[in-house]
Amino acid sequence: GRTPHPATINRTEQGDEEQYLPIGEEKYPMGEEYWRLQFDDFGYNFRMTDAQGAVGIEQLKKLDAHNAKRIELGEELTRKLEGVPGIKLPWVDPKGKHVYHFYVIQLTEEHPMNKAEFMWTLYTHKGIKAWNHYMPIHLSEPYRRQGHTEGECPVAEKLHEYYVSLPIHPRLTEEALEYLAACVAELSGGRPKGARG
Repeated sequence: GRTPHPATINRTEQGDEEQYLPIGEEKYPMGEEYWRLQFDDFGYNFRMTDAQGAVGIEQLKKLDAHNAKRIELGEELTRKLEGVPGIKLPWVDPKGKHVYHFYVIQLTEEHPMNKAEFMWTLYTHKGIKAWNHYMPIHLSEPYRRQGHTEGECPVAEKLHEYYVSLPIHPRLTEEALEYLAACVAELSGGRPKGARG
């Protein structure tokens, strides 16, 4: 049978029947760590229907233009955030092409906030919902049940404490990009390049 995506599985209290339900706040209270991925089980991802596949084929025709826009936005955001203290910007391999599917910054030890504080303040005070891509998968509940624990992937675990995915997509306006850069810089104790006022 098909297994739904991990984020859509919730076990009922009465048994092991799988249901397509939102993750319950009772079991996984999100609060200030709204970005922390939680799921009960793992399996295959068979969510795409034939109709969705047909739409996907048409969407692929827009991929080059969307990627070009992402590159433009990513490079502009990097220019705006250069020199802001307490953050490391995405590294771009000179032999490759970074399309900024995610725009990931890394908070440094010098940053005035830890990751949870930074993301929560950005969300609740600035209206910007940053995200966390991806967690060390061995620390999720299904793998913990199999005996996995902290210390197995020390580099990934350490970096997970510092990296933050900023929202970036092809429809992001210049005004929104400026606001994003200004907010990140403000919470990091600096000013974005080209800031007004």
